[in-house]
Amino acid sequence: MNRQLKTFIDRTVPRFKEFKGKAYLIAACAEPSLTAMDGTISDFRGFLSCATGLEEAGMILGIGVWDKGDIVNKPTMIEAYKAGKNV
Repeated sequence: MNRQLKTFIDRTVPRFKEFKGKAYLIAACAEPSLTAMDGTISDFRGFLSCATGLEEAGMILGIGVWDKGDIVNKPTMIEAYKAGKNV
């Protein structure tokens, strides 16, 4: 599990029952393979199973992103923008 997701989960545990609605996983990694995200996806779904008021709305995964600006030319940016408009 990456540190950011672990911190988010740790800080929201006391409020799991208050969550309602849809949740997106937005993540990026330097590896060019989507399988590099398997652990993060699994952890996200584990989080959702505990926060019973949330349902998975989608995943926005940026792969092959290492340097600043790498994400700009990826379809991931458009996906994130569209998801933000639907929240």
